[in-house]
Amino acid sequence: MILCKICICWKLQPGSFLLLIDEGLLPFMNCPSIILPSAPDNLILVNRTMTWNEALNYCRTHHSDLVSVHNEEIQYWVSRRAEKASTDHVWLGLRFSCYLNLFWISAENVRYQNWAPNNIFNSNLCGTTGAVQSKDPHYWVSLPETKELNFICTKYPTETV
Repeated sequence: MILCKICICWKLQPGSFLLLIDEGLLPFMNCPSIILPSAPDNLILVNRTMTWNEALNYCRTHHSDLVSVHNEEIQYWVSRRAEKASTDHVWLGLRFSCYLNLFWISAENVRYQNWAPNNIFNSNLCGTTGAVQSKDPHYWVSLPETKELNFICTKYPTETV
């Protein structure tokens, strides 16, 4: 059994898990132990330009996922990585769906937010994706998924229990 302060893990099928974030202390059986990306070594800036979907596929193929920013500490490290980008914005793993509203592609709830003033997500923006400004103040903005930007991947160190 694992006591996990920051994750909820459901076994979908053999070898397949769904991870969600939680603030409680909960027991889990047969769930991989996952360390969330609060350390800078787990965030990788990819200085290639791709659409949001291409970036997502790249991260999932070569690392783990596009980065999810669920607190100020991760925002800080994402900002440091974004400053080295060659594009004005950098893709995050944030998406707006007409059915799911705003969500992180890693299945985490959107609790922490850092939107640029006057940036609005609404039902007219279905399929819009989120990016962070590469320069200070590193606000988040909504952009069409077809725009080509640098992006930040997350590399989760994992250990199967």
